[in-house]
Amino acid sequence: MWGSQLSNNNGRNLVGVVEKHDYEILSTAIPTHLCLTGHASWNLLDLTFVSNSLASHCSSTVTNDLLGSDHTVILTEIKGCSPEIPLVCPTWNFTKANWPLFKKYATPL
Repeated sequence: MWGSQLSNNNGRNLVGVVEKHDYEILSTAIPTHLCLTGHASWNLLDLTFVSNSLASHCSSTVTNDLLGSDHTVILTEIKGCSPEIPLVCPTWNFTKANWPLFKKYATPL
């Protein structure tokens, strides 16, 4: 279903969940996990799940970046949707805070 070379009970259970909930798995069939036990090898371990209705608007890309992990970074894009980015970052005036009230609610009983 997602291009893995292996088949086991965990995978079959996962397929059952995907089918039951009408999910789609975005997969590039590119291995994403570097297994360092024994001899180093790559596995297709990381998956992205989306609803069936959203799947046609999505794409997934595996990068070459490990970022200190044994898993590569996977970028998932939803086409036609752009995140709302605040134009102004919120700021707080800590001198106007009600610190006694804060302390009352922040202190454990």
